[in-house]
Amino acid sequence: ISLLERSIEKHKRLIRKREKELEQVKNEFEHNIFNVSSLSNKCTKQDVEMSILRIENASLNEELRLLRENINHCQEQQRRLRKDYD
Repeated sequence: ISLLERSIEKHKRLIRKREKELEQVKNEFEHNIFNVSSLSNKCTKQDVEMSILRIENASLNEELRLLRENINHCQEQQRRLRKDYD
């Protein structure tokens, strides 16, 4: 009976040890899930920011193109006026 009781106690200690390990793994898993969720949110936010920056860049490129066209047009008019003046 004593041998059986020692064996039972040994198994109880082993069960408690495994329960602690399981709890630790569970906590690490939950922490990792939180980190993944946080990273996913950051990535989504950065994707939105990148989309906004692309739109702004396209708008600025169009504005630059129009300014260049306007400069070319003004330079052409200036040449014509000089020709007419001469």
